[in-house]
Amino acid sequence: TEKTMKVTTDVLNMRSEASTNSDIVTKLKKDDELKVLEETKDDGGTTWVKVDFNGQVGFVSKEFLGE
Repeated sequence: TEKTMKVTTDVLNMRSEASTNSDIVTKLKKDDELKVLEETKDDGGTTWVKVDFNGQVGFVSKEFLGE
């Protein structure tokens, strides 16, 4: 089964890499539904989720996602 999560904040940047310094691929809106591909944790302890949104793949911080 596919795992999906929803954006819980008004605007969320989807980034090209699991880093706040990486390029913004697109901006997501509240309640956008994302297909979860994998999760990674960075050195700072932030959990990043690799997601697919309408065929665009990128990374978002897990703290702004909900079930």
